[in-house]
Amino acid sequence: KEMVVGDIRRALWVVLGTVGLVLLIACANVANLFLVRAESRRREVTLRAALGARRVDLARFFLTESMLLSCGGGIVGLGAALAAVRGFSSATPVSIPRVNAITVDTTVLLFTLSTSLIAGLLFGCVPLLRSRSGDIAMRLREGSRGATTGSRALGMRNVLVVAQVALALVLLVGSGLMIRSFRALRSVDPGFKSADVLTVRLAPPGAEYPHAEQRAVFWEAILERVATIPRVVSVSATSHLPLSGRISSGDISIEDHPRQDDALPPLAD
Repeated sequence: KEMVVGDIRRALWVVLGTVGLVLLIACANVANLFLVRAESRRREVTLRAALGARRVDLARFFLTESMLLSCGGGIVGLGAALAAVRGFSSATPVSIPRVNAITVDTTVLLFTLSTSLIAGLLFGCVPLLRSRSGDIAMRLREGSRGATTGSRALGMRNVLVVAQVALALVLLVGSGLMIRSFRALRSVDPGFKSADVLTVRLAPPGAEYPHAEQRAVFWEAILERVATIPRVVSVSATSHLPLSGRISSGDISIEDHPRQDDALPPLAD
């Protein structure tokens, strides 16, 4: 497992961390909107409390709205993930290990459900924290017509805005560094020219070419026919492309150069 997928683990953790930061930004944004909505309905909530509504009832009211919103977002996200995985699998380079095994399974469903519930609790509790204390009469006067938004509400909203900007700045800086690293990798001189080089992968059926001599004749015929195509400068065949991550080694025999029976064959990697 370490040899097949070990080198991709760090990149996947970076992607998961990025998605987590985007989720936190979304939660801060929705919490701010919920806080603004709670401020606009502050007099209504205060009147409900004055008429005998318990804090449990008010908490149920806010959390129900937030849970409906977060679970709805989770369902939409799952639908987008299903479509994205299908497109991703068909367009991804074969160098990514086990790309065909990427799917939306039970683990993803459970993770999405738990994340949606936690997110709903996260931005649904902000209005509750805002209205957890204070005298009802004072809150009625503060929520009366013409009254301005309280300093506590403005402070909490400012904190949420600052958190969004800070998280977005982290993502922006990280993305810029990754783009710069990617450009630097593309500008590295590999020591050979890859321009105007075309590679094609072929797999002749083993049932039709069971012997090594038949396979050799097949490849020689392919090379001769490809060499006659206009604008083709040279053509060759190989078992593994350079820098493809695959390595083969074994003994070789050179035509018209027979070796003695007791001599070891030459080896090549």
